[in-house]
Amino acid sequence: MTLGVSVLGHGVDAAWLKQARAHVLTPTNDWVTPVCVTRTEGNVEGADALLSEDGRSCRLTFETGGVKPVVILDFGKQGTGGFAVFTVTAKTGLPVVRLAYACHPDGIGETGCFDRGSRATYLGGEVDLPVLPANVNRHETYTIPRTGRFIAPLVQGHTRYVRVQLDTPGTAVEIDAVAMVNKEIYDRSPQDGYFLCSDERFNRLWYISTWTLQIASLPNQNAWKTIDGWLLPRKLEQAADIGLSTTGGTWGDVSIETLFELRVNPHYIAAAGVAFRAKDARNAYLAEVALDGVFKLRKRMDGQDTVISAKKLKEPLVDGRQYKLEISALGPVLTTRLDGAVIDESRDDTFATGSVGFYTPKEKWPLFDYISVKDGKGRKLLADDFSGDLSKWQFARTLSCVVDGGKRDRLLWTGDLYFGQRNVYYAFANPTYMRDSLKMMAFNQTPEGYVQASPYAERSVPPPSGDFGPFPSDEFAAWLAPVAWDHLLYTDDVETLRKVYPAIKRLEGYLGARIGGNGLFVQRAETSKHACNLNLGDVRMRSYMNILLWGVFTDTVRIAARLGLADDAQASQKKADALKRAIFERFWDETNGCFCEALETPRSGSEANALALSMRFVTQEQALRISRQLGKNDHGKFQSLASRGKFEYGFGQSGMQAILDHHWLRLLDDGWKGAATTSECMNMLTRGWGDESHPDTAIATHFSAYILGVTPTAPTSCLSLL
Repeated sequence: MTLGVSVLGHGVDAAWLKQARAHVLTPTNDWVTPVCVTRTEGNVEGADALLSEDGRSCRLTFETGGVKPVVILDFGKQGTGGFAVFTVTAKTGLPVVRLAYACHPDGIGETGCFDRGSRATYLGGEVDLPVLPANVNRHETYTIPRTGRFIAPLVQGHTRYVRVQLDTPGTAVEIDAVAMVNKEIYDRSPQDGYFLCSDERFNRLWYISTWTLQIASLPNQNAWKTIDGWLLPRKLEQAADIGLSTTGGTWGDVSIETLFELRVNPHYIAAAGVAFRAKDARNAYLAEVALDGVFKLRKRMDGQDTVISAKKLKEPLVDGRQYKLEISALGPVLTTRLDGAVIDESRDDTFATGSVGFYTPKEKWPLFDYISVKDGKGRKLLADDFSGDLSKWQFARTLSCVVDGGKRDRLLWTGDLYFGQRNVYYAFANPTYMRDSLKMMAFNQTPEGYVQASPYAERSVPPPSGDFGPFPSDEFAAWLAPVAWDHLLYTDDVETLRKVYPAIKRLEGYLGARIGGNGLFVQRAETSKHACNLNLGDVRMRSYMNILLWGVFTDTVRIAARLGLADDAQASQKKADALKRAIFERFWDETNGCFCEALETPRSGSEANALALSMRFVTQEQALRISRQLGKNDHGKFQSLASRGKFEYGFGQSGMQAILDHHWLRLLDDGWKGAATTSECMNMLTRGWGDESHPDTAIATHFSAYILGVTPTAPTSCLSLL
């Protein structure tokens, strides 16, 4: 078997590099169009016109008494994500177009592969996933009252197939093209590192793995986005619902003009809102026009809203139609016009001055084409057509991060980073997403030292004491230290580690305080969720949690040593040594050569044994004994961990067999029509809420580190690795 890895510009053989690059799955630009039409239903003419914006149009006609016309588009084996954009060139009647999304053909029904009813019960059942700015549904509908561009209101996560359907009988629509636009939705960095060997299976799995990390790496989740000259303001889950101009704190008399259109939210009433005379997001006037024809003027004082005026228009608005909204604030007189007609005139003198902006609660789906603000004498104060950057505005901004799934969660999960992060370092020389993920983990820490398992990127203040988040888990909290050490090992990013080190020490203190009289971790009920039990209440003394805690102490030793903190390193080493003695005394089954699952359940613990190998917790002889009895784990995350652990001790054939025995090779089958990404648990789902783009089962590192043998023994930069 021949192997190779390289960095661009390092004088590699051109033919070799060309062959390696041919495997890269990353889309070549941010506007991704379909590669083919997989099938059509009903009266569809010229379906291939949907593949590119070239002046040709596909016509869908829904005859009364006929069947709905449908086109299924394939965006390629890697899939994509972002905002759907399509162009209507002609219409008959008032058509309603439906778009639905899936990663596999089996999931491409009218509502896509899942809908809002698919709740994340392990997060309490009340948390919508995916989180804003992503759509909690896998479909949207668009009324077509005009020709021109139509832009999706929210992000659709990872998808390979898009269903284009006409819902209204007796209508027709002509569409030039459908595209998915990546507007800072997932990472599209050019690869710096490559892998190539004589076994094409491993080559393909390597690039599938690194692409999975990219589709699950978010450059940011900012509240506002611009697409094709339109602003899409959105409230993030844990951020304000107002974004304001950076200037204008002293503006008094103003006239505001903006053009908006709305999208239908199937669960709530969409609306467009403007904030003015705003002191901040908690103190402002708010004017809102809703799709049902209801106008409301509110004043918000210290975060509390009071309705000044409420009016019902003569008729409801039409989604997709563009409306001009004008607001004038002249002294205490507040006047609102819609398409030139006065719809409200009110008087209020609470706020005399302030900036302007957009008011967009969570479930409102507006788009704005421009905004113009003038003073009482008609002089321009602000103008923005949203064709450039958003430097004139202040709104919720976030760090980039690696999330749990490109399709579904779109949240950073501390307990999954360790399983997928090493893949990043072999493919990308500047792992921005891991660096920011570490900062996010450290920021979302309680004063006691607990780290939230699934923090929201937009949080602006750390969680208070006792706030364990929607997934209260000491196990997930513990991963901060091992993830931080792996990042330091592969990048030598001392600057970031100095920033997060205080959080690591607080975490060490928090977890260490839970060690009981027998030397083992004592699990309390309120933080007892873990990877193998998503419900509270499992307070067994588990070997997995204790081996992980040993990893926390050991990796803190390594981090402290690299940072030149010898006393800290020595103190952490004592904790690690004491815990290791207790683990072997209480959990090691000498007869069977493995660790038992828990004191209360003394059977073999496959996850704990896999972790023991991957963290190099045992001797070579003990590793051999564990390896021989470590069978297949149906959860691909732990099967990958077992494979990695076997490789760590030089059991190459066994480590490779652990991959071959699971489902990774199914991704390469000609019959597999799903996305070319590793998936949650590697269960190869074809529909439903499960995530088909999950980086904790990515296995590029297995090939680069253990087959090729490129792995750091001390902190180094990933560029030097490559």
